[in-house]
Amino acid sequence: MNASSHLVLKVVALSTFLLTFAATLVTYFANPRTSLPVKVVTTLSLALGFFGIFLLPIDLSSASSSTNDLYILWEVIFWGTSVLAWAILPLMRETLLAGEFTTISRFREGVRKVLRVLLIYLLVAIIGIIALAFKLHSFNVLPVLIALGNTYGLIIVSILLGYGLVAFPRALWRQANPESELRRTLIMFVAADEAIFDAVWQLQDCEYAIDNAISQVMDLKDDLPNDVYMKFCIDELLRRKNLTANLSSELSNRRTNHERGEGDLRNKLDSPSTLRQISKLNRNLKLAQEKLISSEVRLQFLFKRAIFYSDLVNGSKRRSSSSNLNTSIPLLSMTDSKIRSCGNYMQYFWRKYLRSHTVRIFAISSVFISSLILWCEATLAINANLSPFSFLLDLFAGGDEPMGYLIVFFSIILLIYVSICVYSSLFKLSFVDHFTLRGHKQSYGVALLFNAQYLVRLQFPLGYNYLLMMKVDTSANDCAFLKLMGKMSVFPVLGTSFSVYAPLLIIALCGFTLFHGYARLLGLLGIEHEDSILLGDKEILDGKVKEGISLLRRHLCKETEADKRQGETCTYVEMLERLNSIV
Repeated sequence: MNASSHLVLKVVALSTFLLTFAATLVTYFANPRTSLPVKVVTTLSLALGFFGIFLLPIDLSSASSSTNDLYILWEVIFWGTSVLAWAILPLMRETLLAGEFTTISRFREGVRKVLRVLLIYLLVAIIGIIALAFKLHSFNVLPVLIALGNTYGLIIVSILLGYGLVAFPRALWRQANPESELRRTLIMFVAADEAIFDAVWQLQDCEYAIDNAISQVMDLKDDLPNDVYMKFCIDELLRRKNLTANLSSELSNRRTNHERGEGDLRNKLDSPSTLRQISKLNRNLKLAQEKLISSEVRLQFLFKRAIFYSDLVNGSKRRSSSSNLNTSIPLLSMTDSKIRSCGNYMQYFWRKYLRSHTVRIFAISSVFISSLILWCEATLAINANLSPFSFLLDLFAGGDEPMGYLIVFFSIILLIYVSICVYSSLFKLSFVDHFTLRGHKQSYGVALLFNAQYLVRLQFPLGYNYLLMMKVDTSANDCAFLKLMGKMSVFPVLGTSFSVYAPLLIIALCGFTLFHGYARLLGLLGIEHEDSILLGDKEILDGKVKEGISLLRRHLCKETEADKRQGETCTYVEMLERLNSIV
């Protein structure tokens, strides 16, 4: 088998793996109500975004061979992800956010907003092209477009990596202390319960505003096209409103008896309601309904998380209710019971004796890798090669096939770690609620598309910064990725020089995150975030823990009653006895 066929097999295998991995991620995060087209496009975008991360090590191992056939593939990925990140994904996101009542009108609204943003980017690109033409006495469009995109991405990568290099090891270390994590979960449980109150009130405000707007609509005639369309829009708005009209008894009890912000709403609608106002109300209603459903799912997620950490704290494994199920075949039932008992014992052994030590080992290893990455970033501007990763890469660069596999393995491990730090920060740092990628089954299409957009947008700046950190010799290396990104060298302000000095921002942000500066800033801004959960007065935190225990006890009682109604043995009773020993 020749080198080209071997490379094709690698690319096909990598594509299959990444499509499967991306589909698994989308299935985990996507809310069940997310539409199939959004799931499919997000899956393809994530797979393409991860593809460049895994292709770069293959490119580095192929760079030492006589031929490197990856340049065309890199160009396809670059321009394909550019179209996704700057056009298709923003268009789908804005179309989902639009409040218009037909698919065509929502699409038009999405196109209008995306074009407005693209025009701003085009203006910046034109200015850059003109400046480059005066500087080099030549007209180069492609280098400027690559330089602008990479510069924007490098700034985002620097911010996210500066946060993630500290936050990721810290999160691992916290996982090794179940008592602390249980306290954090209980405090987050209180915040999630308050978030449901806020979501119910926000939905109620939307309902009041809709009723007020519809009351301002003048008599509509059936023979006028505009009036017919207005009636259609109002009917659709009422239909959507009725989807959440009958809330559960628990959510209904959270409604207020007065209209929050009633005066402001009425002042805005003194005149007859317009179609644009109706569309805006429809948009706000969609976001309020999604927020309420997401808040409920998050509360249930934190409930299960509290149960999990309570089991760890008490060193036991709560028996699953499914262990009481029997089959009609005695031998099969006995075999299934023994297998389940063996699995429960292994899980108990893992949780009690192995989990904390294993997590601490991973945390210490991540601290070591983060320190090495920080050292490499700090020495980027120095001409001497002080990168330990570059030294290891030189050791593996022997030219034969086994050494090529070592290069791929080493590069993938390091790139995966850097990618985890960057992308985990991306998923956590969104300040706009409906753009935040939340936990299991808690994220809607808008959040999926937003995070997929930035993931595909950041893969090339991330790879470029990785090669700078590795101190790869661009003059002696046949790396196809470097050939593509090397076009930036003709524009030093936005190209190579900026790429060397910008990562120094990472060090400052690491220090800021290390001393909880980010969490304290969020606290000053009044933004609830898990990083700031344990920052505050001990008495206040203890009070929140006790409140969390009270809320958790209430949910445990509901689960117990549900088990009894289904004829199952109560599985949560002993949990009620444990909670008072947490504080």
